[in-house]
Amino acid sequence: MIITNKLFFFFWILVSLCSCGPPVYFEQSQPANTNKESRFPKILQGAFTNVENDELSLIIDDSTFELIVRDSSQFFRDSNDKFQLSDSVVLKNYKKNYFLSMKEPCEKNWYVIVIKIQDEDNFLTLFIDGEDSHEVEKLKRITKVWESTDSDGRINNYVIDPLKKELEKILQKKLFSGKWTFTKKKK
Repeated sequence: MIITNKLFFFFWILVSLCSCGPPVYFEQSQPANTNKESRFPKILQGAFTNVENDELSLIIDDSTFELIVRDSSQFFRDSNDKFQLSDSVVLKNYKKNYFLSMKEPCEKNWYVIVIKIQDEDNFLTLFIDGEDSHEVEKLKRITKVWESTDSDGRINNYVIDPLKKELEKILQKKLFSGKWTFTKKKK
């Protein structure tokens, strides 16, 4: 069964494992005004292990990806969540990078991961980490940044809507600084 309404859990895992700070969301799937792909390219298909955390793995096929979390500490529950490319899970190719944009079907903002292929067996996944205030300040110098706060004034998340040229500058300045490396499992 393909799960599309468990994206919140997926985002929570990403943010919890990668960052202590608030996530950065986008108003549109990225890059804006770029056609979406109907399938994952062959080079991204297969079973992959996360280099930084071997309890995290991905299985990617033609049109789905499955995030598998095995937690020996039992802090998280083990999970196997499968997501299909759809109106809420969008893959785009732009300047030799793939952009995986995801959102809950009832939500308006997107979480965006940049996928940089290193070679036929390895790729990087990059995301913007809202934990680093210096990085957020750099982001504010490039594009408008909205802050969502709770009743105590703490920032819950940031929201941006960059133009393509602003997105290019965000990439150039390496503000997608959170990083996971995945390597293809050997058969």
